[in-house]
Amino acid sequence: MEVLCSKCNAPMSCNPEHDCWCAEFPRVLPVPDKTTQGCFCRNCLEQELALFQISPTRLAGPTALCESRTPRVQRKMCPNAHHTASTSTPIRIAAAVIEDLEGRVLLVRKFRTRFFMQPGGKLQDAETPLEALARELEEELRCSLLQSEFLGTFSAPAANEPQRTVEAFLFWAKITGSIQPAAEIEEILWIDPSRLGDLSLAPLTRDHVLPLILSRES
Repeated sequence: MEVLCSKCNAPMSCNPEHDCWCAEFPRVLPVPDKTTQGCFCRNCLEQELALFQISPTRLAGPTALCESRTPRVQRKMCPNAHHTASTSTPIRIAAAVIEDLEGRVLLVRKFRTRFFMQPGGKLQDAETPLEALARELEEELRCSLLQSEFLGTFSAPAANEPQRTVEAFLFWAKITGSIQPAAEIEEILWIDPSRLGDLSLAPLTRDHVLPLILSRES
């Protein structure tokens, strides 16, 4: 049965039983008048869930997704199938846009790496993106999250893991506390988004975050 994503109208396909994530989507939404019947592609579904701070792991049928026209078929496992699956699965992260009073943006660099990137990190089991972000800010910068605004979901090549991509839930964040590099963070840097020089930036920061910040300021 071919359907369209209820949000972006992308063509998708559901199995006859319709045991997909989006069948359970209305059940877990905390605000009844926000319930939307129909199917959602993966990107739209996760964006909606992030707005309500709901983890996709709370949804039924975690392997059933209405996200493409490709029918579900049985495939023989090849020797490197597990490796291929693990490298093709996006790394799901929560990332923050943190600005100071001068409009500079905070970037961080991990130990033994060269790329500067947004503060944040990987989602752990059952964590919502916002919960993951609050935990990472406390662990890596010794500060607390006060306010946030969801800016969208973005995909980009992973900076420090070859052949991998990140799927980032991006938030504007207001924090409190004295920022100190801790845990994996070796260096922090405040930058002017319009004056980057030859700074080595993670693809997510370079291709999505900084252009977004500049477009909001113009």
